[in-house]
Amino acid sequence: MSVIDDCEQMDHLPVEVMRFWDNILTFKQLEGELFHKSWLMFKALLIQCPTHEIPDLLLLECLYRSLNSRSKGLIDQLIPGGLMRHSDETATKLHDLVANTNKETKKDQHLVILLGQMDTLAQKIEELEVLSKKKGRYIPPHKRRKSTDNESRRIEDTILIILQKLNEQDRVLEEMRENVEVLNLMIACHSRSIKLIENLMGLVLPHLYPNRQ
Repeated sequence: MSVIDDCEQMDHLPVEVMRFWDNILTFKQLEGELFHKSWLMFKALLIQCPTHEIPDLLLLECLYRSLNSRSKGLIDQLIPGGLMRHSDETATKLHDLVANTNKETKKDQHLVILLGQMDTLAQKIEELEVLSKKKGRYIPPHKRRKSTDNESRRIEDTILIILQKLNEQDRVLEEMRENVEVLNLMIACHSRSIKLIENLMGLVLPHLYPNRQ
C-alpha cells in the first residue's frame, strides 16, 4: 500500500478512532510513575479502541519510547536483546512479567523499610529495658525522668512513621485494586460488544450470501 493510500485511509477513519490513535501513539509515562501502572494504562487504551489497526510492532515501539530511563533499564535488564527480537505475543507476556517484577520489587522495598524500622523500635525497647535494670547506679530523679521522656518520644515517633508507611502501602494496594476492577469492566464490555457483533453478523450474512446456504 502506497503512502497516498495510507493518507486516504487515515482521512476516512472515524474521528473517535483517530483520537484513540493519537492517545496511543503519543502515550507517555508520567514522572515518577512505576512501570506496572504505565503498562496497565497503555493496555486500557488498547481495550478502549480494539479496532485501532496499529501494527503490534509499532505499538511495542511506541510503548518503549514512552518509558523513562529507569523503566527502559528494567526492560533491558529482564529482556536481554530487546523486545523487537521476540514475537508480539511473547513481547506482551514479557511486558506483563516486567510489570509484575516491578510491582513486587516496590512492595519488597517497602517491606525492607518497615522491617528496618521495626528493628530500630525493638532496639529502643531493649535499651529501655537495660536502663530499667541498672538499679545499682543512682540516677537523679530529674535526669531519670528526662531520659525516659526522650526515649518514649523516640519510640512514639518511630511507631508513627511505621503507621504512616503502612497506611501509604494500603493506599497503593487500593489504587491497584481499583485499576484492576476498571480493566475487568472494560474487558467485559468489550466481550459483550464482540458477542453482539457476532450475533448481528449471523443474522445479516444469510441475507447477503443466500447461495452459500
